[in-house]
Amino acid sequence: MTCILAAVDLSVDSLRVVDAAADYAKRLNAELTIIHVTGDTGEAELPVMPPAPEVGIVASAQPDRTEIAAQIREAHREVQSLGERARAAGVTAEALLIQGSPSEKIAQQVEKLAPEFLVMAAHESSFLRDLLFGSVSEQLIGKVACPVMLLPASKD
Repeated sequence: MTCILAAVDLSVDSLRVVDAAADYAKRLNAELTIIHVTGDTGEAELPVMPPAPEVGIVASAQPDRTEIAAQIREAHREVQSLGERARAAGVTAEALLIQGSPSEKIAQQVEKLAPEFLVMAAHESSFLRDLLFGSVSEQLIGKVACPVMLLPASKD
């Protein structure tokens, strides 16, 4: 059976991405996989503040584990809700929450699932960020072995 992959960022555009992907999945009699990639919460990526011995303070880069766990649980709940939305539309759908670099993890899922195409939203972002890093969609186009369908960002 064929597969369609929808990558969501849990913004307001995620509903449009899932609805469009579910519509195509229905038309193609394909399964839908919805993924959301959370940033890596490893301590190595956190900014480290230098000690400030002159005032007797040593700052800690330790993340608040409780807050991180709550954020991951909420993201999991939201992505599962998107999966339920697609299933309610009559599509066989699986919803996954993955940790890591969004462009790398999405590319891995494309390689693993070999979908007919990837659906995601294009977002406006800052010029400086795009200049330095590029958007996730820009990083994926030409890197993945399937067509990429970009839905325009909502005007909200």
